[in-house]
Amino acid sequence: MTGLRQALPPIAAFAVGRGYVAGDTAALIGALVAIVWPIIDGQRRTYKRSRTLAALAARVPDDVAVVK
Repeated sequence: MTGLRQALPPIAAFAVGRGYVAGDTAALIGALVAIVWPIIDGQRRTYKRSRTLAALAARVPDDVAVVK
């Protein structure tokens, strides 16, 4: 993900420089990605963490943890 994050600005600059995408459109897409990506990643990590905790709780004896 870090490599992708580092590669996107030069790719966007190339696309704008060649005229494939307008500058305003590239800025809009960049802003939307900057807003939406952390939300999606946070939801994915929360879902994965809750699945891991549920699997762990299922292995623990009932007198230690109760799975609801």
